[in-house]
Amino acid sequence: MTQISGTSTRHPRPSLVFAVLVPAVIVAAVMVPVAALRPLDGDEGFYALAAKLVAHGKTPYVDFWFLQAPLLPYVYGTWERIIGESWYVLRSLSVVLTVALGCVIYWHVLRRWSSRRLALIAVLLFATTPLGFQWFPTIKTYALSTLLLFTAYVWAQSRSAKAWFVAGLFAGLAVDVRLLFGSVVIVFLVYARRDAWRFLVGLAVGLVPSIWLFVIGPGRFVNDTLRAQTTRSHASIPSNVFGKTRTVGRVLVEPHFLLLVVLGVTLIVVCVRRRQRLPLSVAIAATLGITNLLPTPSYAQYFVTLIPFLAVATIELVQLLDISARVREQRFLAIAALILVVPAAWSFHVVTSADSTELRISDARAVARAVDRVAHRDEVVLSFWPGFIYESHVRQFPGLESDFAPFVLSNTHLSPARAAEYHMLSTAGMKQAINSHAVRVIVFGKGAANQGVRWRQIMAAAGYRPVARVRSDVIIFRLAG
Repeated sequence: MTQISGTSTRHPRPSLVFAVLVPAVIVAAVMVPVAALRPLDGDEGFYALAAKLVAHGKTPYVDFWFLQAPLLPYVYGTWERIIGESWYVLRSLSVVLTVALGCVIYWHVLRRWSSRRLALIAVLLFATTPLGFQWFPTIKTYALSTLLLFTAYVWAQSRSAKAWFVAGLFAGLAVDVRLLFGSVVIVFLVYARRDAWRFLVGLAVGLVPSIWLFVIGPGRFVNDTLRAQTTRSHASIPSNVFGKTRTVGRVLVEPHFLLLVVLGVTLIVVCVRRRQRLPLSVAIAATLGITNLLPTPSYAQYFVTLIPFLAVATIELVQLLDISARVREQRFLAIAALILVVPAAWSFHVVTSADSTELRISDARAVARAVDRVAHRDEVVLSFWPGFIYESHVRQFPGLESDFAPFVLSNTHLSPARAAEYHMLSTAGMKQAINSHAVRVIVFGKGAANQGVRWRQIMAAAGYRPVARVRSDVIIFRLAG
């Protein structure tokens, strides 16, 4: 079988300003408002606090429980040390990373197919997909990990054998952010062929952060990154299948993403019928799609990582069907932009709107200010959601740096000794801390730790009284007397 190159023999040097400014403006026009207005996601609380802890010299797994690969808190923590501790600062880094991803997409398509209009279409597909602008600007793994993985793909498309080392380096760094990307390593190795050893060397270098943290504490590393992810649910096989089917349905109900998937599947079908090798972009997208269904439960947001690869796969299909001349027509480009932007505008409105149950950045900041008025500087408090105290001057009660710790402990059934070794606080441990007056201040509200227990009655019985309230659902309690 022959490989689809789709590569022009001409390699013009595009204007750097044009190649950066155009995609940057398009992507930023969508991502900046979303980052500023979108309600906070529950996961952003422990990611933000993890970045803050690392910025203050703490080490994931060693000093606090962290249920993801290690690189993200170091990158965001470094950004925070340079600019300052703020929700907007951390989200601004997600925007910068997403804008950079859009620029790499534009540059890659422009260099490969020598067409600014095809590059513009790819960026529009990327920027206007609601699943993308809903999740890329958040303080989560998606922006950083996808940028690193897509950069690895771009280097792998280079004709230079040495580029496979760089591809491996970026792929390793991507896995350092999101362990699920480890499955894509197999795809790269298949396409690298005789250069697979170069890719593996680069991969090993990129994985140094994870390897080092594994070496200094293998039990902690495996517990935090693997065991916690594979024991989140004990659903039966039928309910598990139903849940994953429902997740796929939630993803495909979004028209922009459905269009990208249909075009990607069409590319696969055409390549199979013509006995041609699948382009690397669609091979990566297919592998990610399957991998995203492995965790239980699986969430629709995981599929955001497919978007840049499906956008490039669309251009691959255009070239393969030899319709690029028609697609590059100005009238087609205008119609395509209209079709993509108009429905995306409604999704943009939905994403940036919040109902009374959703927490905005302004709400989280108000809670932090209220905590600072009640608690002493550097005082240890018990916050049911780490995000409540992210911008405050207090410290979280040990073991609750992630509010998922009690839930995960209930599924893993770790012994109290092991839980203490891994810096995880159980629900029973939270009750004991409250009843023994281990803290003077408690921040009560939404969070994974606030489930299945009548916490307000427990706090009242232990002598805690409400002293401040933000909105109707966040209450600050202080020990009476």
